[in-house]
Amino acid sequence: MDMKAGSLPLNILIADDHELMRNSLERVIHQAWPSAYIELVGNGRHLLDSIKTREWDIIITDNAMPEITGIQAIAEIRKHSPHIPILLISINSGDVYAAHAYSAGASAYLAKDKLQDRLIEAIDTLLNGNNYFPELNWATKNT
Repeated sequence: MDMKAGSLPLNILIADDHELMRNSLERVIHQAWPSAYIELVGNGRHLLDSIKTREWDIIITDNAMPEITGIQAIAEIRKHSPHIPILLISINSGDVYAAHAYSAGASAYLAKDKLQDRLIEAIDTLLNGNNYFPELNWATKNT
């Protein structure tokens, strides 16, 4: 099933400790999915608290956050909600970081400098049941 941008009401949780990044992600996502419900949180502890409040279609989390990192949060999320697609974002680029995200249980990885060009593609890929690791050719398995 092909789920194009704009076709689904989505519940998306965004965690990043920088308000500008959270607001920018929200704006880009709302351009593609105007009816999406988006919750914004500023650290890993709030991310884990928010997991329990709603059925999330996608979680987008920064790795470097106060209290609990994105990688640590993924481990906790996977214990209770193993099938929620999780996009880990980071200032770091390269296959080593993408591989670490994959090993930690992320469904997708993007360096922040690639978000403008690839965010919607990454979300579409996750909605279609696939992982999104453009830097890792071997990690494009179904989630």
